[in-house]
Amino acid sequence: MTDTTFAQQKVQLEQELTRFVDSSWRQFRTNSVINAAIIVLALLCSFGVTLFGIGENGVFAALLGALIALLIALGQAFDFGGKADFYRVVHAESDNLLTRLHILTDDARELQQILQQFVVLRKYAAEKLPRGKGMEAISSMTKEMTITY
Repeated sequence: MTDTTFAQQKVQLEQELTRFVDSSWRQFRTNSVINAAIIVLALLCSFGVTLFGIGENGVFAALLGALIALLIALGQAFDFGGKADFYRVVHAESDNLLTRLHILTDDARELQQILQQFVVLRKYAAEKLPRGKGMEAISSMTKEMTITY
């Protein structure tokens, strides 16, 4: 922070924290919705495979089976569930820092502590974001789907 008064520094940190809280919430919500959509679609397709299998429509059952494999591979490749959980924790921690800033910060030392914790949280969020298996998941799916004669 530059040479500004305590009140100005507190407002600046509050603005930064508020943006971070909002951003982490959006990331949580987006990844959570995508993860839930993949799960629901895979379950519906599984039900469809059963129905088409009973009705002796093997082609449709096979197509739905391929769609299930694709949905599972997408989930593994991008790890939306892991990212949603990660952003849920990051959001909660950043919201806790914002609460501490509003309630407990009366002097420059406390403000500096919150700033240091915020810097650590941002670094953690940047470095520890769960990464899916990427192309490894797609390669694995392709190998499993390859029919050998």
